[in-house]
Amino acid sequence: MKKLAVLVITISAIVGFMLTPIAGSAATKNLTIGSTSTSSGHYPYFVAVAKVLNDYVPGVNATVVATGASMDNLKRIAKGQADMGLITLDAGYMGYHALGNWKDAPVKKQRVMWLYMTTAVHYVARQDSGIKTLYELDKKKFHPSMRGSATESSTMTVMKSLGIAPDYYRGDTGDAVNMMKDNRIVAMCKSGMGKQYDASLMDIATFTPLRTLPFTDKEINKVSEAAPWISWISISAGTIKGMGDFKTMAMVNFVMGNEDIPEDIGYKAVKAACEHMDIQVAAFPAMKGLNIPAATLEALTSVNNPMPLHRGSVKYFKELGLNVGKELIP
Repeated sequence: MKKLAVLVITISAIVGFMLTPIAGSAATKNLTIGSTSTSSGHYPYFVAVAKVLNDYVPGVNATVVATGASMDNLKRIAKGQADMGLITLDAGYMGYHALGNWKDAPVKKQRVMWLYMTTAVHYVARQDSGIKTLYELDKKKFHPSMRGSATESSTMTVMKSLGIAPDYYRGDTGDAVNMMKDNRIVAMCKSGMGKQYDASLMDIATFTPLRTLPFTDKEINKVSEAAPWISWISISAGTIKGMGDFKTMAMVNFVMGNEDIPEDIGYKAVKAACEHMDIQVAAFPAMKGLNIPAATLEALTSVNNPMPLHRGSVKYFKELGLNVGKELIP
């Protein structure tokens, strides 16, 4: 009995030592990052973000999950199922201010960490469909971008504002690509890589010629009256084969964080992202030359009552000597 008692005491001491934190150590912070569909050109970017955080932010274990993009990521942040993720300016703005689909369930926990790209949303039709304008999409088989994404939500707002009623196919990007190839749908829209087509649209174009459908100034003004949070971008002649200068809808892409991420972790994450661009550019070349802090502040101050920055972003941007307006401080 004495030997058994000594054994029990010894085991208890060992277990107790194993469970006692070592002085100066910190518990690992697991960060779940909501991205988008694996078929999107933006997915590799978030894989690169996870690598940056795991390599350069001590005590962080970041994991990327494929999701339905912005709208899905907003829901996950609201429910505490994601710590960070891809959220576009329009989706974040609507979610924060209880507009549209978020009228009864605003997402106030979201915090902007940094901007990584403003991308064009290309509206394209199979050339053999004969469609040359947005209005000719009426009653045509059309994919408004990945189901649950901010692009889908904004596209449907655009169509409603212009009085266009396509025959929507709402599903996954990968399925839409295949359906465009075999002519089951005749048109779709998709966020690009910067101002260019992304891999999904390039894939379709290798099978069947595409025609890009531009927005006229009249159409932009009409949409802007109904949905002032939607952004626009000008594309220079020659950027898209066969197109002169034109305008189209834009997606301003942020890495958004949950307000519950500690300030210190947020600060180190933003600092790492800004100081290790090489890893991100290798995965997402359209980021080359981007000044993350300046672009982030410029995008947020372009709208009234923007979503606030994460406390860590505020700390890092101020450290750089940048002017962070009081409207951006949570």
